[in-house]
Amino acid sequence: MRRLCIVPGVGPVTAGAIMAFAPDLRTFASGRNFAAWLGLVPRQRSTGGKTRLGSVRAFFDQKASYPQ
Repeated sequence: MRRLCIVPGVGPVTAGAIMAFAPDLRTFASGRNFAAWLGLVPRQRSTGGKTRLGSVRAFFDQKASYPQ
């Protein structure tokens, strides 16, 4: 949990939630895979067949129904 608190923007509450909710972090090959599991995806800008990845944004399924 201490290592998660080192990440900017992650405090003890967020780190605790990740520890309780996420599977064992060693199952992810990289931080990019963990971010994808969380639903964070890089913004893509593609022109002429060249793909450029930009800043990370949250991606949520718009069709999914969430309890209110």
